[in-house]
Amino acid sequence: MAQVKKTSVRDAILDSATELFTERGYSNTTLADISRKASVTMSNIYNYYDSKLDVLFAIYEPWLDERIDFVAQETEKIKEPKEKMRYLLKYLFSELPADTNCFANNFMQAIVTRKSDENYSRDLLLRSEEKISEIIRNSIPESLKEGLTDNILIHFFFMAQDGFVINYALNGPSRRVDAIVDLLCKMIFNSEPVDTPS
Repeated sequence: MAQVKKTSVRDAILDSATELFTERGYSNTTLADISRKASVTMSNIYNYYDSKLDVLFAIYEPWLDERIDFVAQETEKIKEPKEKMRYLLKYLFSELPADTNCFANNFMQAIVTRKSDENYSRDLLLRSEEKISEIIRNSIPESLKEGLTDNILIHFFFMAQDGFVINYALNGPSRRVDAIVDLLCKMIFNSEPVDTPS
């Protein structure tokens, strides 16, 4: 007879994992810890998720989506394109790394420590890059949109954001965020569009 999956069990697993990842971090949390906190057996966890990485993705994907949707709504309220970009970059490099006790660092820990048999897909990254790219396309003048092909600029922003997340986890907020955001805005808005590699 097939195992019937219960929403209440799945929710208990995800709620417990969220709390533990937020308090301890991904690396310092085991599936056994999640099992104990959720009051479910380890085998019950494996009925729902293949690994700790799968548990994290089930939490991290909606967490990140919610924040990208938020920043999209907030940038819509800003009229001046350069200020929209400044807000977006400040959010990616400062607000997002600090959010929920540096929750994004759990993703960094998970990717770096994943086992070779744990599946990892770049789909979340590519989808997130596309959403951020859409925010930028809706924010900047037509003359600057040439540099947005293939999401190269956005990929750069996400790679930088990864660094800001790790820095926040190690040292707290970066003192240079405002200067970096100002420099990037100046480069983007005061330069000619650049050709992107094919």
